[in-house]
This record gives sequence, C-alpha cells and structure tokens, in this order.
Amino acid sequence: MNIRTRFSQQMLEGLREIPSLHVFDTVIRVTVKLQETAMAGAPITAYARNSDAAQSYRRLALEILERTDPAASPDQV
Repeated sequence: MNIRTRFSQQMLEGLREIPSLHVFDTVIRVTVKLQETAMAGAPITAYARNSDAAQSYRRLALEILERTDPAASPDQV
C-alpha cells in the first residue's frame, strides 16, 4: 500500500470503520526492496533482513500471533 497518497489513507480509514472487517495495525509499504525480492526469488526477511519492509513483515507476524495467541511473545517471531 502506498500510504503516502490521500486515496490510500482514506481507503485504510474506511476499511477500519467497517465493524465486521478485521484490519491489522501494521501497514506494509511498497518499497524497491520488495520489488527486488520478486526478481531474487527470496523472502524480504532473507534478501534484506534489516530493511524497513522486513521489519514491517516481522511486526505483522507478531501482531497476528498476538491476536490469535495472547500468550505469544516477541521472542517467537
């Protein structure tokens, strides 16, 4: 998602207002590194493990774990 555009921001706000729709807090932004991973055939967490995109995917994984298993700890990600 390109969160920098007004359209994307409004779309995200609109989605979060739908009571029956679960929207995570973590936003994965489009980056060049993510596009490069498609060509490299490797996950972002391996291709550019310290990139903002890799960190965002780790945060999303942790958020999913926390919402599905409240006992999950950050050490498990």
